[in-house]
Amino acid sequence: AGDHVRDDDDERAGRRQEKAEEECYARGGYFDGRATYEHRPWTAGRHVADVQWCPGHGELILAGYGSSDPARTGADPPPSNPLSPKRGGGGGVPTVRHLSPHDPSSSSLASPPGSARPAGVAAIYNLSMPGRPEHVFAAGCPILHTRFHPVEHPRLVLGGGTDGRLYVWDARAGRYPVQRSGAGGHDRTLVGMSVAGSGPAARVVTADSDGTVRYWSAGSLREPEETVAT
Repeated sequence: AGDHVRDDDDERAGRRQEKAEEECYARGGYFDGRATYEHRPWTAGRHVADVQWCPGHGELILAGYGSSDPARTGADPPPSNPLSPKRGGGGGVPTVRHLSPHDPSSSSLASPPGSARPAGVAAIYNLSMPGRPEHVFAAGCPILHTRFHPVEHPRLVLGGGTDGRLYVWDARAGRYPVQRSGAGGHDRTLVGMSVAGSGPAARVVTADSDGTVRYWSAGSLREPEETVAT
């Protein structure tokens, strides 16, 4: 009889645990609290394309955003941006940009005019500040993939765009990319980007929509070290 009572108690305890888990998920998972991380002047109407926690800095989150939807923001579609050359060619834009003292700081959240809204955005959030990012970066094409640099995180941020290019932003330098991949890179939309390994030997791996995979040195993303075509 004692064993039967213990079995009933265990069954009731199991049901209570299942109910508690279901209620927890209904409130937003196993987190004690919830917060929305956004800055509407920059992120309104954009979809979040990628998210990554910063290695070694668990309080930082990197988010990549696609283009804004004029139907959702009420803004005009963004114009073509000289920072992002068209696919399949250099477009006359150098792979390394000369910095200007007039470049806006990445920590400045002054929103651009509607006609100058960038096509793509990347932002670094701190968990303690859900209402504003610590840094915001701009690109001339929608950003599909974002990663912290495997060595220079959280200062350097990597991005992969719909134009097939890799972008590098430096939080110390400003809002715009300081480097982008050259003519030897992808000429189609990137469908994947990851960091393999860690430290100076780490490599960035990218894949595009025609099945081409390229490996890049974390120290220089101008041209790939290796290409695998299917």
